[in-house]
Amino acid sequence: MLTTWNDTVRLRSLLTNAALGLLLLSGCGGSGPRLAQVEGVVTLDGKPLANKSLMFSPIDGTAGNGAGGSSDADGKYSLNAMIPGATRDYPGIPPGRYRVMVFAATFSGDVVAGEDTGDEPAAAIAPGMDGGASGIPAIYSSDQSPLVLDVPESGGELNVELKSNPGA
Repeated sequence: MLTTWNDTVRLRSLLTNAALGLLLLSGCGGSGPRLAQVEGVVTLDGKPLANKSLMFSPIDGTAGNGAGGSSDADGKYSLNAMIPGATRDYPGIPPGRYRVMVFAATFSGDVVAGEDTGDEPAAAIAPGMDGGASGIPAIYSSDQSPLVLDVPESGGELNVELKSNPGA
């Protein structure tokens, strides 16, 4: 039985510290969906597409917010999950069904300054990224992209194969 006010304060302190310890042990992460590691090559008519951005948007009840990635000079890509509020990359994607969209990358490689006219700051642009034609049929860059892929639990290699004439 508690006999003094000090005993009551000590007991409350002990219980508070125990509760805080359990809260810290339980953590606040790791409760999201399991991520499968996915990589592959993005091609157009069998030819690798360099410096393109990819977005995998979940459909048919797939968990999570999807994933994105960029292709390198050889068309190879890997995915990072889109996790709201994340302060680091989370490699992978929740298993499930996705609509895949492919865009011209906004920036790729080193950024260089444009011509300085003296009146305004020079624009910065990545070499080869001058906003010209992407070479990607527009349908693949829309939320109506006909490209749908299934990501298995085990992840693995998923090649993204685009066609110049997707309706044919």
